[in-house]
Amino acid sequence: MNNIETLALANAVTDKQCKMVRAEVEPGQYTIDMMIHISGIMTVGADYPTTPTVSIPLIETIALLLKRMGFQRDKAMELLREIMTEAIELKGKGKGALIAIFPELESTIEQIKTELLSQLPEANRKGPVKFQATIVEPEPILT
Repeated sequence: MNNIETLALANAVTDKQCKMVRAEVEPGQYTIDMMIHISGIMTVGADYPTTPTVSIPLIETIALLLKRMGFQRDKAMELLREIMTEAIELKGKGKGALIAIFPELESTIEQIKTELLSQLPEANRKGPVKFQATIVEPEPILT
């Protein structure tokens, strides 16, 4: 398989499809021996600059902030625990769920974007891959 075929194979099934079927597969070890035919059109977008917020190590960054806070460290730790617990209790409803509960966050988020994130160095992100695929499962070979 060449690089383009490998990329196409990796994008032939969506994350949503994988998550749906994962719920149906029991833990264990499985032997896979199958052939499939995949055809379609794949578009690879150009790389683009972005603020690499996902590459910021969360725990280490919070630890450094707390270390530098001095006498306010204990109160900040208490507040972090409280708000992280609230976020966890939303059970993955997404970042919009916190804004729905606390609409005043929108202005603070905008301030963070303009005064903090826009000042961070940019990194290149790989362009998006879109693949409209048809997967044809072969008929079983009768012996």
